[in-house]
Amino acid sequence: MVNTKKFSEFAAGSLTTTTKKMAGISNTAGGENIIMDFTVEWTTAGRPSPPYDGLLGYNTDLKQYEYYDGSSLSWVQLADNAVFVNAKFIVQQPNASLPAAQALSALSTGILKSTTTTGVLSISAPLTSIDGLTTSADLMLYTTASNVYATTSLTAFARTLLDDANAAAMRTTLGLGQAAVKNVTDNTKANVASVTGAFTINNVLLAADANGTVKDGGSPAGMGTVLEVDTGTGLTGGPITTTGTISFATIAANSIWVNNTGGAAVPAVNALAALTKADDTNVTLTLGGTPATALINAVSLTLGWTGQLALTRGGTNASLVASNGGIVYSTATAMAILSGTATAGQILQSGSSAAPTWSTATYPATAGTSGNILTSDGTNWTSVSAAGVGSPLTTKGDLYTFSTVNARLAVGSTNGQILQVNSGAATGLAWSTATFPVTATGTGTILRADGTNWLASTSTFADTYGASTILYSNGANTITGLATANSSVLVTTSAGVPVQSGTMTNGQLIVGSTGATPVVASLTAGTGIAITPGAGSISIASTGVGSLVWNDVSGTSQAAAVNNGYIISNAGLTTVTIPATAAVGSVFAIAGKGAGGWVLQMNTGQVCHLNSSATSSAGSLASTNQWNAVQIVCVTANTTFTVMNSSGSLTVA
Repeated sequence: MVNTKKFSEFAAGSLTTTTKKMAGISNTAGGENIIMDFTVEWTTAGRPSPPYDGLLGYNTDLKQYEYYDGSSLSWVQLADNAVFVNAKFIVQQPNASLPAAQALSALSTGILKSTTTTGVLSISAPLTSIDGLTTSADLMLYTTASNVYATTSLTAFARTLLDDANAAAMRTTLGLGQAAVKNVTDNTKANVASVTGAFTINNVLLAADANGTVKDGGSPAGMGTVLEVDTGTGLTGGPITTTGTISFATIAANSIWVNNTGGAAVPAVNALAALTKADDTNVTLTLGGTPATALINAVSLTLGWTGQLALTRGGTNASLVASNGGIVYSTATAMAILSGTATAGQILQSGSSAAPTWSTATYPATAGTSGNILTSDGTNWTSVSAAGVGSPLTTKGDLYTFSTVNARLAVGSTNGQILQVNSGAATGLAWSTATFPVTATGTGTILRADGTNWLASTSTFADTYGASTILYSNGANTITGLATANSSVLVTTSAGVPVQSGTMTNGQLIVGSTGATPVVASLTAGTGIAITPGAGSISIASTGVGSLVWNDVSGTSQAAAVNNGYIISNAGLTTVTIPATAAVGSVFAIAGKGAGGWVLQMNTGQVCHLNSSATSSAGSLASTNQWNAVQIVCVTANTTFTVMNSSGSLTVA
């Protein structure tokens, strides 16, 4: 492979009008891509120092190319149309004056290499392929075609094999023993690792270690002739050799050749025994398959019952003792029995999430005569005739009441009367004077008084209304709710339907509109008018000429505000400065009072005219007398003012 460098490996250098970086090849045999400092142009006095042999550049004083000859230690100028023989320069584009130079534009994209001793460059296909790959950890290069490279995974474990010097080292890395070098399909001695190196025919082989080495295990036990075969075993005798056989005779169905004596004995043919069972009173076991011939020896399963069955399994979770006439009930965790009672007529009573009990009092077993009632004799309850207890009821609809004794409340005299509590009545109850509807009318109707009785309303109402809802009729006999809004007023549409206005802020009013719903609006100030809205108030003031806000100035400086007048009270000179921005029509006034006088100061870019005179930019008007006064108005926004009124002689500066 040739020695190459990529352009990305070239050293960086600053580019100026006099210094460039040039790619080229050395004049040594074999060629090598290098980076050379190449001074493009210079003056005679500014030649590179120290120069090196072959350094080429353009001398702007001589108007010629020249190079440095390291042998003569002098600069040599090139003749016009000079041709460089065997030139080894690389240029960006072909150059007629350098016919032997290589042009980069003639090459395809890729990595350069020098393939001849003359330094001719070409594109290296393998290096270009490698340069286009994206690499990361645990990858290696391989070729997919001629001069075409790709990457594939290379694990850390694979690298432990690649750095092994030979196959033995690789087997050690993989943890393989001697068996790894043997032919597993050929079991001749040469392919079996032996401790002694020799084996005896027909002997068994035993493992000598964990690495696949075996040893001669000697003659196997039982090798020879079967001398004794018991009757019924199904075996026939004969020599046991590497080619000998042992055959089996037939035996009875459901039999097995086995020693089932529990001690050392010759095996014999035994019939298979049965698996049997003995069921419990409450537990039954069903044996599937063929239990009659399931076992070598007979086994019997005896089923029984222990413990208590949980409630979740349908049990009681308790050991219960029966009681004649008792009641089974549940505690929080198990079933229990309330013992029967020896007293007839007691009834079962709940125990408030506890065990039930029998009542102390007894009750009749039968209802008795129709109309009877239960009465207490102080111990038990008995069934007696209602007449037998002095019932005062005489008429259908009478009510049984009590004052100091049992009493009768006669049935009401008019249909629709209702029973009311009346502390003035003897029994504390009385029939209402007004009547009420017997049946409910349409959904949403309510009761209303007609002056005598209560009747169902014709209008219907909703079941519920929201907080602060205003009720109104939105149709014939239908009452609906209108939700209110914060900080709004009730108005009606052009159709007379009530609605809430929009939320109102400080100083807003309800303004009507012909044929439309009134709306929330704010007053708009006209010319010379100022409107100041407040919480529940509106302040309206004139801002035109003659409506200035006057201020007393006791200091020596004052920033003027639009439509304000200033009374100068200080004994020293006081300066009043016009604001930098002022709309057309803005008025300012000064009234002299203090002995020091005043100065009305303009800002940069502002002038004020007094008759035919005008201040300079950032100029001023000044009083000449303690009582001088002036009033000016803005005629061009922000920049130009004129004097409307003045008294005394003013200084224009």
